[in-house]
Amino acid sequence: MSFRIRTGKSLGGVSFSFGKTLTNKTSAKEIKDKEFKNFLVKSSNDLNECVFSFIRLHGYDPKIIQKNSIDLDELFIGLESFESFKKLSLNAKDTIEKVIYSGDTGIKGKRDITDSIFDLKSFVKSIPSTYHKPPQQFEYLKNPNLSISNQFKSSAEIKFDKTKSALLWIGIFFMPYIFSWFTLSSNFTKKQRVIAFGWMVFILILALSSK
Repeated sequence: MSFRIRTGKSLGGVSFSFGKTLTNKTSAKEIKDKEFKNFLVKSSNDLNECVFSFIRLHGYDPKIIQKNSIDLDELFIGLESFESFKKLSLNAKDTIEKVIYSGDTGIKGKRDITDSIFDLKSFVKSIPSTYHKPPQQFEYLKNPNLSISNQFKSSAEIKFDKTKSALLWIGIFFMPYIFSWFTLSSNFTKKQRVIAFGWMVFILILALSSK
């Protein structure tokens, strides 16, 4: 059986492909090779899942990261936890490559790979779930469903924004002809603008009718 390993961009993932000469009888070596192949596939899946988990822990969607071919080195530049994560991930990949190259499909080879994978898993589990503010070139990764990207703000900033928003809507309620215009900024949705200006038109109609 032959093994070939292909690594993706930065920590984009690991995939394996296998080739084997078919015979009428299944030898003990072929059974052992098949078991080792399944072990490598599982190790590859675990390694990739660790990468995806690290991405999700920092507020990103792994599918979007893959779709846009984003280099994690650029996305997490300067992030201390990423440097440790990268070191453990590359160590796991190197261990897999060395075991494949050596042809050691026995207990020792499996143990070396297992140890490196579990070191990575333990590290990922120890990382708290915190949102990561992306570099300027990756601003588009912010949640498009939020008019103000609260996911990248501190709790104090979010509380201040909520207070400011509440005061604005109070102003719109009592003096819509002044405060409604503030909803034209990019921080407000189309629905919010419709509500604000609809209320303003309603008040103006009432005012004109009373006169």
